[in-house]
Amino acid sequence: MMDNKTFAKHVKYIASTIPICDNR
Repeated sequence: MMDNKTFAKHVKYIASTIPICDNR
């Protein structure tokens, strides 16, 4: 698994790439 910081980075990147629902 990844640590929270890395996970947050991935989530931010994905959210920025495909903004569909709300940005978390």
